[in-house]
Amino acid sequence: MNSSDSMGDFDVWLPPEKNNGEFSDSNAYLKWALTNVASMPREQIETVVKNLIDIGYLYHAARCLEISAQQNLGVFFTGNELLSYRYPNFGRFHNDIRTLLEAGCLYLRSERTRTAANAFARAQAFVEEALRQISSYEEENSKENLCLGLAFELAGHCCFPNSNADGISYYDAAEKYWSQSYNINPEEVESWKEHPVTKTVIGCLKQVAKTKVAEETTLIPLMSMDFQTRIAKARELIA
Repeated sequence: MNSSDSMGDFDVWLPPEKNNGEFSDSNAYLKWALTNVASMPREQIETVVKNLIDIGYLYHAARCLEISAQQNLGVFFTGNELLSYRYPNFGRFHNDIRTLLEAGCLYLRSERTRTAANAFARAQAFVEEALRQISSYEEENSKENLCLGLAFELAGHCCFPNSNADGISYYDAAEKYWSQSYNINPEEVESWKEHPVTKTVIGCLKQVAKTKVAEETTLIPLMSMDFQTRIAKARELIA
């Protein structure tokens, strides 16, 4: 619901229990959002962030996303975040990395270049740490190879906006594991083109690519469901 009566021209959605005049101005709302965002459900965060973006508070929207993502990611990783495709929560890690990358992109839009670079680097560090915790995988398991392909591709996307040369190596590794998975079971790879995690990883590339690429025609190969096409284009543009 809107609260234009209680907040003048600051027309944003507020949860019902807070829509009682408590937020007398924009600063009060921003303080509430940043204080409580870590405990908000994802749907509520999306609503708050959208409203902040709509009224031009890009930096604060980015902070909300960053706080939420880091709260979910925590500090300890096991490698299961990237390999445990059988678990119901598989993909949550990838979604949180996407949220952190989205925050970085919003920081850029709000002209906080250094803060954006730090957010992208932090996302990269989270993925790298999860990768480090993988001690082994089933070499003949097409899905585990595929999950590794997605993981290394995700790491590459985190490097993309900072033009970090490590991204080239990550993209090379991604292509290697995607190819191994395809050699083991091409039908499996085809079916995973529609998997939510695959779409999340491609969505990450679309987000960060827009920090460098304006032409829609250049974005097309980056959105390709063919891993070789999009990785080759990402590798070309990362520098």
